[in-house]
Amino acid sequence: MIRSNHPEAYFLFVEHALERQVSRDSILEDMLENGQKDSVRLMAPRNMIRINKVSCVIVKKEDSGLDGQSSIRRLYALGECSCTGLHGGNRLASNSLIEAVVYADAAARHSLDVVDRYDFNTDVPEWNDEGTISTEERVLITQSAKEVNQIMEAYVGIVRNNVRLTRAWNRLDILYEETERLFKHSKASRELCELRNMINVGYLITRQAMERKESRGLHYTIDYPHAKVVEK
Repeated sequence: MIRSNHPEAYFLFVEHALERQVSRDSILEDMLENGQKDSVRLMAPRNMIRINKVSCVIVKKEDSGLDGQSSIRRLYALGECSCTGLHGGNRLASNSLIEAVVYADAAARHSLDVVDRYDFNTDVPEWNDEGTISTEERVLITQSAKEVNQIMEAYVGIVRNNVRLTRAWNRLDILYEETERLFKHSKASRELCELRNMINVGYLITRQAMERKESRGLHYTIDYPHAKVVEK
């Protein structure tokens, strides 16, 4: 899909005589039961399932101790965002299920042991939304969220170059200005806050990609196809 720039692909399902006959419908039932209704689209002929393109746009693994502590004080890193080293130095991510369970338990136990040592700021004023209105223009938020997804998928996906990244930066800047104006005049909502966070994360990812003048791991750019030699 990346090479051909085709927006969609299809999984061709062929039944085999196995110990348990697996049908196309059983796969779809499993996907629907696991909350993947929006990702399942049935296409003709009956043995084809549409595959939506998904891009992993950022990979940052945080080194974790045996109790899940990260390099940032009082912040724990577990699962996909962590780098525990249990699977070796060449492991892309610490994402085994048993590891996530073990480290979640270790982090919970550690946090319970140290929580009484920390002071919490309880003198936080109530949110002042005086002068704002309850926006009924939810379409502005949902459409902007779709645009962020489209921008990141098209321009800051697996294959990048300077032209794509610059276009993504400019498009995100427009969305940022529009969203900030909406935020200042509207009552805060979960959807609006999530949109602001999405745009900020998109900014950070794009900026990181623009500053990296090499290709390393998942960070591949056509303009700098080779990795820099690191002197030890």
